[in-house]
Amino acid sequence: MNPLRKVCVFYRGGPHPALPALPGALRQKGVVLSHQQLTSAAAPYDGALEWWFADVVPPEAARTALATQLADVHIVGYYRGLEHLIMPATAHAQAQGFMKSVFTFRHNPAMSFAEFSRYWREEHAPIVPRTPHLAGYAQIHLDTQCTYSASAPEFSAVTELYWSDHAALKAGMNSREMTQEQSRDAEVFADRDSIRMAVVEPAQGVPL
Repeated sequence: MNPLRKVCVFYRGGPHPALPALPGALRQKGVVLSHQQLTSAAAPYDGALEWWFADVVPPEAARTALATQLADVHIVGYYRGLEHLIMPATAHAQAQGFMKSVFTFRHNPAMSFAEFSRYWREEHAPIVPRTPHLAGYAQIHLDTQCTYSASAPEFSAVTELYWSDHAALKAGMNSREMTQEQSRDAEVFADRDSIRMAVVEPAQGVPL
């Protein structure tokens, strides 16, 4: 499956906003922060708007549309990157609107971004689908480093893990495969201090 270009906007406060129609978007989704988080750490956003494109998104077109149609939304973050769908969510998962855990992080500063990107995709990705209860897995390799706010760490990559429900998410996240095997391997390519994780679910019943 060919990777798609993804654009995501993180926002804070208010009801989930309507999704603007961006030029050339193949599909779009909205997610909100779940009330069932795995940690007590406050997430840096309340929800996100996501769009997928076949080609590179013209920055001026995307930013103009977002600035115009989201003028009243408190945007706290924005990224654009290439999404590699390592483990596509099943049709059942798509229909049920599964939960997902979203990790943003900065790559290991000892590696170039090209070295990190290759290792993450070719070495780390094959071990992740062994996680119990995992229903889908995507990597987003960002075009540039992004941040939520001046007080938050920058990030250069996003991991998305799909789950059937909170029980499956909790079991998978606490599994040996996640806490030992993958955590140990992440030491190679990720700046551990920069990792932020949040659990999100479909906005207004729209499947992920």
